[in-house]
Amino acid sequence: SATLRRPSVRAGMGLVGGLALVWMGVDMLHSAGSVALDLSSTQAVQPWWLLMFWGAAVCMANPYFTGWWATIGAGQMAHLQLRSKRQYLSFYFGHELSDLVWYALVGIVVATGKELFGAQVYQALVAICGSALVALAAWFLYSGLQLMWFRGSRNS
Repeated sequence: SATLRRPSVRAGMGLVGGLALVWMGVDMLHSAGSVALDLSSTQAVQPWWLLMFWGAAVCMANPYFTGWWATIGAGQMAHLQLRSKRQYLSFYFGHELSDLVWYALVGIVVATGKELFGAQVYQALVAICGSALVALAAWFLYSGLQLMWFRGSRNS
């Protein structure tokens, strides 16, 4: 939309999204040394369709889902300057498909990988992912500040 293409809106979204990513990344880095995988549950295996239902429900109920799309996702769409419903849907479904692939890989590693790596490797992976979020946050913050600075210099 025209509103999302405005530099001030894009700058604000970049800054808010960047701050949200900093918060998530720093939280991951802070807790990386104490996280642990506990796969000792003795509950019965659930049917695949029920697992998919609960996975979708948890995703939609997760405050990060709404927060991500309200800040970072919307900021990315503004940065890409999407103009049509097809472009918005392509971006959304492409993002969700990449989430599906990524989380399927994570699920397979978690379910089968306890023998492959111990707590230290898992903690290192959490720290690496937290660092990646902080790096992405830096890019969002830089982009937001660039847009603010560029908009301010044009109005001078």
